[in-house]
Amino acid sequence: MQLLKQSTAATIVVGPVLDANGVAVTTAVVTNFSIAKNGTVAALTTETVTHSVNGYYTIALTTSNTNTLGQLDVIVNASTMAMANHRYTILTAGMFDAIVTNGRLLRSTNSNSEVAVTGANHIAADVHQMQHDVITAAAIADNAITAAALASDAVTKIQSGLATTSGVTASFTEIKGAGWSSTTDTLEKIAEAGGSSTITVSIPASTAQTIADSATNKLNLIRGTTFSYQFTNIGTLTDWTKIYFTVRPIKKSADSQSLIQIVVTNPSDGADGLKYLNGAATTAAWGSITVDDVHTGDVTITLTPTATTLLAEQYDVDFDIKVIKSSAIPLIVFGKLDVKPDVTRAIT
Repeated sequence: MQLLKQSTAATIVVGPVLDANGVAVTTAVVTNFSIAKNGTVAALTTETVTHSVNGYYTIALTTSNTNTLGQLDVIVNASTMAMANHRYTILTAGMFDAIVTNGRLLRSTNSNSEVAVTGANHIAADVHQMQHDVITAAAIADNAITAAALASDAVTKIQSGLATTSGVTASFTEIKGAGWSSTTDTLEKIAEAGGSSTITVSIPASTAQTIADSATNKLNLIRGTTFSYQFTNIGTLTDWTKIYFTVRPIKKSADSQSLIQIVVTNPSDGADGLKYLNGAATTAAWGSITVDDVHTGDVTITLTPTATTLLAEQYDVDFDIKVIKSSAIPLIVFGKLDVKPDVTRAIT
């Protein structure tokens, strides 16, 4: 996330803008882009938009574009184009200057650098000019810190934060179980009992891919990998006619602005699969919804690496599964999803 100054013109770089085949678009115009101020979407109209290189564009934001404090998103609104959401934070002029322009938050009222702290045993120092390694062991005089200079209970407080023999024994007992012996249950003894000097830990294949995080109750989607997750026991699906899986950063926006939307129909209408990606129509074969069990309500959501590699890193994005039923009572399951970055970008 980048920072912008409130009510101040700024030129930003967004992209890449891609077509449905993943090819860079170099002919986008200003009306192909929209901005969202804290979730309220409006198309750009008169701003200067210029193609730079390989689908990246510069946009000259005006003071009207940056006049609202908070979140500012730049998105593509053309159905034939896709671009990862670009998010900015609009700060007050004072906060922006403190963080970005001047590069420091601590300043005196009458100087750009000096902060004087007066009184007995205090220091008047030029905080701005303090550099790395100014305070070194050589710079501290021998016996500058003495026992008399420490509070009487300082040693006790330090020791209270250290591990004790009983605490370490309790931790190892929790790992092994009751009856931990410091004589027979050392790491060396465990290795000898197993006939090997090393301990091997095997990670299940699914753990390295896209799984629900039980600690945060969220789905993890790792960019550039196959996303496949089965939702179980969401409710009976015996009379289902259509199922949607939708991921959208801005709940108020239209389905066509979804980060991800997959649909399946019963019976199939020939348009099942990935409907929208990054707010644009895309290739249906890149995504699917499979109904595994209509009685318990088990469905599997799948996205190909070709689709996930086009997503930008983002966190706490809302998703839901909506089941349209012939009984006219829809079934909805919702939660949060993180799009996490891959290190290796190749997918073939």
